[in-house]
Amino acid sequence: MHGRLRAGGGGSAGGKRVATHWASCERLATNFPALKVGRESLYVVDGKVWTLAGVTTGIDMALALVEADHGSMIANLIARHFVLYARGPGYQSQFSPVLQAQSAVEEPFTDLVGWVQDSLALPLDVPTMAAQTGLSERGFYRKFTQVVGMTPARFVESMRLDAARTLLAQGLPLKIIEGKVDLGSTTRLGQAFERRLGVAPSLFRAMHRAA
Repeated sequence: MHGRLRAGGGGSAGGKRVATHWASCERLATNFPALKVGRESLYVVDGKVWTLAGVTTGIDMALALVEADHGSMIANLIARHFVLYARGPGYQSQFSPVLQAQSAVEEPFTDLVGWVQDSLALPLDVPTMAAQTGLSERGFYRKFTQVVGMTPARFVESMRLDAARTLLAQGLPLKIIEGKVDLGSTTRLGQAFERRLGVAPSLFRAMHRAA
């Protein structure tokens, strides 16, 4: 980000939505509360301010800058020249919720992550997940939230959105996807996408294909 920021204020970038590495999100949000930290974005564009999450994501952001100035055809030619198989859009998550959970889980959640991943078409509420682990509902909720770092509901939604993104990139219709990930209607799927990723499913699919 260009310009100087004052901790606790935000400087001239106050109110801007920004990206940073996932390990620095909390510190950035604490030191600069006026900023809106995009905690899962590879890069974020807010007006003339472009910010990114890490070194390699700069490749994706640089290509996006080229596309903004010269169009997708030129950006794609550059990507092809440098043998870049695919370009990641800024709203693509920095990490998979599956990998995030697998790196943090411990017994009795070791097998639960894989079971949830294979059961996204089923209702996945606290009683159902608790029964898989043999814990009481209250004990499951408390320990799961502590170990994984998010509530069971948010974890399941993250898993479903991650699966939905993969299916969208494969070109599947929204009606088919909603049945596979159980996000309810296409309206609910769209709302979840926009709330968590800041983009509509149709735009995600179009931009992914353009990449």
